[in-house]
Formats: sequence, C-alpha cells, structure tokens
Amino acid sequence: MHPPKWYRVLSLLAGELYDMPCNLVIISETEHLGILEEFLYLKAHTQKPIKVTCTGPLTMTMPIELGNVYKDRIELAAEVAHVINAELKALVAAGAEFIQIDEPSYAFLPGSMKEWVAVFNEAVDGVKA
Repeated sequence: MHPPKWYRVLSLLAGELYDMPCNLVIISETEHLGILEEFLYLKAHTQKPIKVTCTGPLTMTMPIELGNVYKDRIELAAEVAHVINAELKALVAAGAEFIQIDEPSYAFLPGSMKEWVAVFNEAVDGVKA
C-alpha cells in the first residue's frame, strides 16, 4: 500500500519528520487514502465490530506547505475533503458501520469557523455510518 502522491505519511512520534511536504499538484478524487484496504484486511481477520478512524481535512493538510497550487489552507482542505468523502463512502459500501473523524479545534486557524465547518461537512456529506 502506497500513500497518495500528494501526501507523504508523517510519523511525528517516530521522529521521522525532517521536512514539510509541499503541495505541487491539484489533488484528485482518484487518489485514495488506503483506509479501505486496511478495513478489508481487518474485516477478513476478525468477527468483532470495527471502528475505522480517518484523519480530517484540516489535520491532513496541516503539515503540508501550500505551494503555488492553492490560495489558502481552506481551499487545500476543501480538496482533501473530497478525497476523504470518497474514501468514507467506499468504507460504508464495504460494510464499515463505525467511523471516527479525528479533527482538532478550528479556533486557532486563519479563516472563519463557518468555512472550516463547511469543509468538515464536505468530508462527511452523504456518509451513512
């Protein structure tokens, strides 16, 4: 399983963060996060209920420099929200019933709370879990 081209998996706890990845291309919904594959693997190996966790659009974009593609973090996060939404819908279609979105408080970020809530809502729109 490989991370999407636009996002390098970061391991802050392991001390593997040396530089900040920079967004250089427009993000596409054809990219995926790899969560579906992990869910299907776990589903095949357990009979217990599974809670799937997914990083939210803000958290996923915080360690990424904006580069010259997106005008601000909200625009970048909105694009990532579409990728997250597609992944979440695929998870539900595969049988996921419990999905947790990990996202911090938006209070410390530039932009209005209304804009950030709208981005989060885009990520979960139509997801029935």
